[in-house]
Amino acid sequence: MAFELWHIWVLAGLAALALEMVTPEMIVGSVGMGCFAAAVAAFAGGSMQLQLVICSIVIFVFMLGLRPFVKRVIYSRRTVQATGIQALVGRQGVILDRIAGGTEVGRVKLGGEEWRAFSESREPIEQGACVRIVGNDGASLIVKAEPDERKK
Repeated sequence: MAFELWHIWVLAGLAALALEMVTPEMIVGSVGMGCFAAAVAAFAGGSMQLQLVICSIVIFVFMLGLRPFVKRVIYSRRTVQATGIQALVGRQGVILDRIAGGTEVGRVKLGGEEWRAFSESREPIEQGACVRIVGNDGASLIVKAEPDERKK
């Protein structure tokens, strides 16, 4: 069996789709779909010019029409996962060493770990008070006093 032109189009389309799995941007995949459309035209006996025009139109349609939709679907499911000290924001802790207020630093216990902390409002926070982590300044946590949810 001899290779025909439509075989080459199909192989090019398969290669493009295989490459798309490595680079999920729907650029190479669009080229692959154009190659498949050109393969259909070649199989039907269309001229090379017709095959190239069909391939170009399909690539254009996929790039402008389908690519934005697919990227929106793919990237809408990604969530940014906070890591390091930023992952502590929003959690609740207990003051171990009194925060005297101003820029004075105390200590807060959070999930079994002790952290340096200072008050967001610059007001004193007494030992044993329940606090919410609202941010960080370097390796120190910024906290605000709140009602103790552990007593409920």
